[in-house]
Order: sequence, then structure tokens, then C-alpha cells
Amino acid sequence: MFLYEIDCCKVKRTLYKIRYVKSNLSKGELMMKFIVLANYSKQGTDGWLDNPDDDRRTMISAMMERIGGSLHDLVYCRGEYDVVATVEAPDLDSMTALKLAMMKTGAIAQMSVLESIDLNAVARQGANLIGAYKAPGN
Repeated sequence: MFLYEIDCCKVKRTLYKIRYVKSNLSKGELMMKFIVLANYSKQGTDGWLDNPDDDRRTMISAMMERIGGSLHDLVYCRGEYDVVATVEAPDLDSMTALKLAMMKTGAIAQMSVLESIDLNAVARQGANLIGAYKAPGN
């Protein structure tokens, strides 16, 4: 997917940039990056054992496309999580809808959707707010 940056707006003389995706999006819609951490339930694990050659990557990629997003990486791992995926989607609401649909099947025991952020931009905004908030009574 080809990404390009355009100047968005000026906030307190700081130029921020927003990445737009040239794909199925209409002009002005931005894609957000997410990290998904999930664990299979017993039902999901049983499904894997019943059909160990099931192509989950293709199915998840198709689900992402249905919400206007894309799957970048899908990793199965040992440890605290069974699945780690990096995806792009139009917004958090779309990812929440995807989570609800997947959880309803009973195959997923737990899923966390983490929004990727530009920490430098957040810190710049926070630095501009230092001293603006006054505690009650001050």
C-alpha cells in the first residue's frame, strides 16, 4: 500500500502531518495503525486441532478489507498471547466492530486492540499544555 504525507494543520506554530492512504479510501479519510493481541479459547484451539491447515491469514485479511482496512502482519507465538497482528483500519470503531464479531464466534477468549500513536506529536502537545491546568483551589 502506498502512503504519502500531506500537511494537515498548524497548531501553536507546530506543523503536524497526517498520513493518507491511496487505496479504497475517499479523499480526506485517514488510516490508523493498530496492534491486535489475542488468545484463542478452548473452542478456537479445538478448531485448530480439527483443521490444522486452516488458512487464518486469508480469512483475517478478508475481514480487514470488509471494514476498509488491511492486514500487515499476523504472527502466532508462545507466551502471554497466541496471536499478534498489525493492521490498518479507518478508525477505532471499525476495529471494535471487528473484535465484537470475532469474539461472538467463541473462538477468541481475549482480544486487545492497541492504537499506534506518534509519541513525539503527543509530547509536543503535552509540552504546550504544561501550566495550563490548575488544581482545584489554586
